[in-house]
Amino acid sequence: MSLNYSNNKLVAYQLEIVDVAGRVCYQDIVTSNVGVNSLEIPVENLSKGIYFLKLSAGAQSKQIIFSKD
Repeated sequence: MSLNYSNNKLVAYQLEIVDVAGRVCYQDIVTSNVGVNSLEIPVENLSKGIYFLKLSAGAQSKQIIFSKD
């Protein structure tokens, strides 16, 4: 899965993928650059279902809901 996002400063993010039962399925630390960033997230080993992708840095966080078919 590809994730494209932009950032106005150099930041290290905690990336987590969590299933609907609350189990953490994937974790990583990613560093974003100033400008547009592209991130390849390995989801091929996830079972079919609904997941939450969360990027957080300090007090800021963004969450995306996605499904794996």
